[in-house]
Amino acid sequence: MKKILAIVSILICFNSYAQNVEEYGSVNIIADYNIDALVRKHISMNERKQTKKGFRVQLIQNSSRSTVLDRKAEFLSAFPQYRTYLIYAQPYFKLRVGDYDNRLEAYRSYLEILRKFRNATIVPDIINVEL
Repeated sequence: MKKILAIVSILICFNSYAQNVEEYGSVNIIADYNIDALVRKHISMNERKQTKKGFRVQLIQNSSRSTVLDRKAEFLSAFPQYRTYLIYAQPYFKLRVGDYDNRLEAYRSYLEILRKFRNATIVPDIINVEL
């Protein structure tokens, strides 16, 4: 009885395909030309902009977004030449500055920033590299 049940279940498995492999069809996609243009633009932008491991100077880490944004405005009024990044890593908002390849580059900016912002620290981060 077990042998018959095993043979029947094997035959059922071989005969119950979800789709027939030998049947192929075609799909016609009708889309606006602007969609293709946007996809090409997105691809070209991603090819130019790369990321890598580096360092940034972190100014503040707080759970209040408004506090971090106030600190960002204060920082940009004092140091408009630096690029700032607002990062949310639950439950904190973090304000980080700059894109530095190594800790020495970050340290130079850190010394300048430390005069005005006493809680600044150098942190490892994924930085943007423009080609």
